[in-house]
Amino acid sequence: MFDLADLDIVAKGDDAQPLDLLDPRTNTVFRDDQGNVSRVYVLSIYSDTMKKVGHEHANRTAKQSKAPTAEDLDERSLTLAAHLLMARPWEGISLNGSPLAFTLPNAKKIMAQPWVRRQVETFAAQEGNFLSSASERSSSTLGTSSGSRGTSDAPAAPSANG
Repeated sequence: MFDLADLDIVAKGDDAQPLDLLDPRTNTVFRDDQGNVSRVYVLSIYSDTMKKVGHEHANRTAKQSKAPTAEDLDERSLTLAAHLLMARPWEGISLNGSPLAFTLPNAKKIMAQPWVRRQVETFAAQEGNFLSSASERSSSTLGTSSGSRGTSDAPAAPSANG
């Protein structure tokens, strides 16, 4: 018999988990000259935080007197995706040679990159990434397109999506 509390993805989804970003050209973890990885901390799409953010955006849209444009919907989607990264500062990410500060506008810059967004959203949708034991979560990568986990010390398995 399983205990439903052990699988409460809503409650456990607010515990942001590390995701080491993979270079889309090589499918290996990004590392700087000192060997430090480029890492983001991701909330589950099922978390209370993400549900609340989604409701806030939907309520704002509902209060507008005009129907949202395609551009409005794209911006809303990007903003929601960026909130997946806002629980804990990322590491090893720069823009034009300068470290990228931990802000929502910068999270949107990160998530505007389709290859990053695919990795983050796939990871955020995999319940097991948030229900695993602490030792299994110490450092993970998106090893395959299905969102399986691996360690950042081992090469990642090739992705079907590159």
